[in-house]
Amino acid sequence: MNPKKITFLFTFLILMLIIVEVQQIVVEREKKMLTSAEIKRSIQTKYPGDIKDIKFNKIEDSEMYVIDLHGQNRAYSLKVDAYSGEILYLNQMKQVYYENSENIEGGNGKIIKRNTYLDLDGNSIECSVKGMKGKKT
Repeated sequence: MNPKKITFLFTFLILMLIIVEVQQIVVEREKKMLTSAEIKRSIQTKYPGDIKDIKFNKIEDSEMYVIDLHGQNRAYSLKVDAYSGEILYLNQMKQVYYENSENIEGGNGKIIKRNTYLDLDGNSIECSVKGMKGKKT
């Protein structure tokens, strides 16, 4: 084979590899990152409970959301891929139970519901007060 043809073929192959690699980089950059609201909706359809906290986190080349979820008398920590919504990590943090749940009549006819959450060791995890419209039951 002619040396010019070998050089041409070799150059052509290198250019094709560069073009393919550039296209892959462009496609990767065009991936749309999911918003925290989209991630929240996705998690709520898969797992019952209340999302207490959601934070975006970037570690090296990984972009993810870290979520604290309380549900079914347990507290969970989840790591979710920011692009696919895939759950990368799920860990049960603590088992919790309700120690106290009461309705209190507030001003202007509002009912205030107060729940105190405790872990199995008796440590208070959360105390929430919410106002609701309605009658005292």
